[in-house]
Amino acid sequence: MKKWIKLVQLLIAVALLAFLIVHYHVTIRSIDLATSDLLWLIPCLIISIVLVPILAGYRWQTMLHALDSTYDALKLIRINFQSIFWGVFLPSSDGFALIRAYLLMRRIDRRTAIGSVIMEKFFGVLCLFLIALAASFFIQELSWIWLLRIMLICAIASLIAMVALIRKQSATEREDRNLLQRIVTQIRKLAGLLATADRKFLGQGIVLIVFVQLLSILNIHFLFFLLGHPLPLIQHLCFVPVIQTISLIPLTTSGFGIREGAFVFFYQRLDILPADLIAISILNFLIMTGIPALIGGVLSIHSNLRKVDVLVGGIQ
Repeated sequence: MKKWIKLVQLLIAVALLAFLIVHYHVTIRSIDLATSDLLWLIPCLIISIVLVPILAGYRWQTMLHALDSTYDALKLIRINFQSIFWGVFLPSSDGFALIRAYLLMRRIDRRTAIGSVIMEKFFGVLCLFLIALAASFFIQELSWIWLLRIMLICAIASLIAMVALIRKQSATEREDRNLLQRIVTQIRKLAGLLATADRKFLGQGIVLIVFVQLLSILNIHFLFFLLGHPLPLIQHLCFVPVIQTISLIPLTTSGFGIREGAFVFFYQRLDILPADLIAISILNFLIMTGIPALIGGVLSIHSNLRKVDVLVGGIQ
């Protein structure tokens, strides 16, 4: 059954990409490469390979500290890389979060491992909405920006209210609960974790979350420069968090199709060709996910080879 679901998600991704390519007549020639400056790839690679992995590792470590648990930051960075490799095949652009929790569960307490990832994701989405909302007040030239502000305010209020309300309800331990009940149970656990988390480390973790998000937005800012579109950073601070949140929808493999459609929806209103927007979206995925996934694949293979060596050595 799971294989069929993955196949359907892959087919949806292919269908959405095909629709965008055909509908907007996207070809290699239609992408404006005349004004591109490949030097902009250098900061993108630094962000992808060095800055984000390091900050993400310490971000995760800080969240674990908030739950009164410790784990080596370098090992967490390694787990991050490996989880990105395996998460590429999962739905949504952040499917590797499940792999991260699973890999850490094998090393520390299950509740703490899952809880640290849940808290990280909750505050991550909340911070994305807050960044987009704050940036929207500096954008006046778009007539529909007020509607986006209202939607962001409603989303922020819903996240906060959801945790606050469910926290007051008593948790059920029924084994036959359906999907909705499981989601509610996880939110209850999140509320419980927030109540017991160390405020100092939690605050530090949120700061690191914001830094990682700003770096991912800055990466897209550089990619726009790469294709000759020097938009103000404030535009990306408003649009990219919304696009990243939309791409979390677990409908297609790695968020393909959904993410590209969202880029076209928001940035086409700034008179940028859809072909360039789709190219930027795919380039961003290859740099921020594809390269770390490749590193994670190498680390996974190396880890398995070491296990084989240990096993063979033990037999001899």
